[in-house]
Amino acid sequence: MMNVLVVGELCVDRFVYGKVNRMCPEAPVPVLNPIEVIENNGMAGNVVDNLNSLSDDIEVVHWHQNNKLEKIRFVEKKSNHMIVRVDEGETSPIDSFPFMSSEKRNTINESDLVIISDYNKGFLNSSSIKQIASQGGLVLMDSKKKLTEDLIEDITFIKLNEIEYGNNRELADRYPEKFIITLAPSGQWALSSNPHMPLRLQWSGTLLRTHTTKTLKGQILDHQGQPLPEIELFCQGKRVHTDAMGRFAFHHLTGETATVHIAPTSLPFATFPVEGYTRELALAKRATSLDIHCFKSSGVHGTVRIQYDSAKAFRPRPNPALRAILTHRDGTTYTTQLTSNNTFQISGLREGVYTAQLDNTGDLFQSLPVELYIEEGTLVPLELLLIERSQHMPIQRL
Repeated sequence: MMNVLVVGELCVDRFVYGKVNRMCPEAPVPVLNPIEVIENNGMAGNVVDNLNSLSDDIEVVHWHQNNKLEKIRFVEKKSNHMIVRVDEGETSPIDSFPFMSSEKRNTINESDLVIISDYNKGFLNSSSIKQIASQGGLVLMDSKKKLTEDLIEDITFIKLNEIEYGNNRELADRYPEKFIITLAPSGQWALSSNPHMPLRLQWSGTLLRTHTTKTLKGQILDHQGQPLPEIELFCQGKRVHTDAMGRFAFHHLTGETATVHIAPTSLPFATFPVEGYTRELALAKRATSLDIHCFKSSGVHGTVRIQYDSAKAFRPRPNPALRAILTHRDGTTYTTQLTSNNTFQISGLREGVYTAQLDNTGDLFQSLPVELYIEEGTLVPLELLLIERSQHMPIQRL
């Protein structure tokens, strides 16, 4: 049994077929005598009916608004010419998509396919579409909205007609693997790999995905449970960065397992993943969640202040190989090179008493040692003084 979730507006499509024998004497319009009325579900409801007609092994759930929408078409039956369409139920705002409950998240996660059929009537906004897509595995969307890169991030495929493609051409050509373009006049599909030479595919049946890809989503939190943005991660050759809420997502993963690696240089100073920089985990059928927690180690933020003895014109330059050294009372030594602006950072320190000083000062400078105590999990500011040795230059008398 295949579970499909459809999200989008529902309306009633009512077709009033009739016969026209004369023109109205009050206005230049035909007089339609109704013969029969046919009703069926429209908008996303039509998608649901089409899915149910495909197979008995499909179970479809439809989330839609409560407001009743109707499209009534008056059609001359012999010519099939539509005289007028009357829309009802759109004069007042319709219900918006409700809060994303845990029950709804479970429904999305348990669905083999999620179809977002957005007619832009107010039921779905960009935020709700992103919430739904972020929970799903295989997600298809047909939307009347102006698309953005942020909106389609978690969407697997987006279906556009030729006019909609023209309105979203730049985005569609930037992500050709996501877009399917329907060309109504020729009854074809085109993948927008190249706007000048589109790949055209004849279709006469059902579009099936040849393999199932998976999604890995998660969040990176610091030692206080706050999100860490702009952290770089790698998985199966893909690279992503966490957003402002510390969230990340890898899409189209394959296989039973995945290895996630965190770039150490992208983490804040003295911040380390509790379970290491590399994590290997099993991938679920559609979507897998991974929360990464970090801890704060002890460390030092250091600056070097230079104290000169000579006049400015005669001041020597410090040794570019200048280093900062921290020595624990037990003899353990931590060393780091100074940056170009005479600062340094050392993390991963154990609690205890340290002696800090500068090394490679050369013959023209000296450094006085500084003793400090570092508590576990704290960051200590430290200033080291680099002192120019006194240069007593005799004055020659003429």
